[in-house]
Amino acid sequence: MNTACKTPRPIAPFAVPSAGDVIASTGVVSLFHRINDTLRLWQSRIKMRRHLLELDDHLLADIGLDRVAAEREATKAFWRA
Repeated sequence: MNTACKTPRPIAPFAVPSAGDVIASTGVVSLFHRINDTLRLWQSRIKMRRHLLELDDHLLADIGLDRVAAEREATKAFWRA
């Protein structure tokens, strides 16, 4: 029996993903990143708009807004820019 001709077996066999699998998985990962980014943006808008309502007229004037403009911005839906 000649053992020199046999190819060595890998210690831990594993599956090598095909190019299509890699592209599909990066697409899914990219989708999750975009969803996460969108949710964080919406959360940030909600928080900023709530804080805007808490500012007094003097602070609103410092950032170039009046009470009406602040209330208009604060009452926008979170998905609206």
